[in-house]
Amino acid sequence: LVNFACSVIITALLGHFFYFPSLGNEHADGCIVYARVIAYLGVVFSIALFPSLEYTFYAFPIGAIIFICSIVEFGLLADLTGTDSCSAHSYWHYWGYRCSEIWHVGPRVTITFGDVGSAGCWSWKCILAFTYIGAMAWLLSAFLVSI
Repeated sequence: LVNFACSVIITALLGHFFYFPSLGNEHADGCIVYARVIAYLGVVFSIALFPSLEYTFYAFPIGAIIFICSIVEFGLLADLTGTDSCSAHSYWHYWGYRCSEIWHVGPRVTITFGDVGSAGCWSWKCILAFTYIGAMAWLLSAFLVSI
């Protein structure tokens, strides 16, 4: 159930983010696309594993694979901003630029951190947190199923 909840939260936040590049005629970063795909897979597999309690033992590889993919997802997303989080250049130049809806003001090269501020910072941190929590939930379910 935690797997499902975390995947739905990540999918919803990334879905909100994907709305903005379409308005600005831009494409999303590959790491963000990968995160959305893994979140979708998490939703699908967690729904598929809800009713089948009798056969969950066979789902151990699915849980382990989704865990590995989620950890890679977390690493890729965390690497975008590094330790600076919402004050990193890549944050305000990419995520904050879109979440602040400042893309209609001017091109990205003229935007500074002062223009963007902390727009979308909570959603970025929320995505990172739920990616990690979801990965640990997949690891826990994989271990519990294998026992």
